[in-house]
Amino acid sequence: MAFALGQMQVRGAVAALTRVLRDPAEHSMVRHEAAEALGAIASPECLDALELASRYTCQVVRETAVLALHRLRHAQGAAAVAAATNAAAAAAPPAADHPQSHSLLGSAKERLSAPATATGDVPPAAAAAAAAAAGLDSDSPYLSVDPVPAAAASIPTAELRATLLDEDADMWERYGAMFALRNRGPGPEVG
Repeated sequence: MAFALGQMQVRGAVAALTRVLRDPAEHSMVRHEAAEALGAIASPECLDALELASRYTCQVVRETAVLALHRLRHAQGAAAVAAATNAAAAAAPPAADHPQSHSLLGSAKERLSAPATATGDVPPAAAAAAAAAAGLDSDSPYLSVDPVPAAAASIPTAELRATLLDEDADMWERYGAMFALRNRGPGPEVG
């Protein structure tokens, strides 16, 4: 359930997820999912719970909380960029072929998954900024809120693979490599 709440970015679930995260009687994987969900929601009220959990003795929960904190800060930075981009787009007069009906859809996921003709299309910079603010990777074929943004598409597959398999590498970098590889789709079948 925590995973789904995080993917839907349900801000109303923050208090319940925080209680689960703080409860040492809960299984560590349940607490891990709660921390990951708080990172996906990435609202300011998630910060205290994740900072506290980043000092827990349970390694699984602690490492997830550290990643979730990093993701939250990344999302806050992306939201600031999105706000600036959207303010600039709002100040510009709309083109005749770009009506502003896109605001009729709810979340950034809905706006990204809707056909451009249904949304009235928005300037690409504004759409990318909205995706980043929602925690979506504009290079990803999946509409998921990942715990870490995918590494740059320009990084060669062999380098991503090496990073993913390097147990001494930073977890943020390893996850970024993993999601970049996922975004590229299946490789050649080995058999």
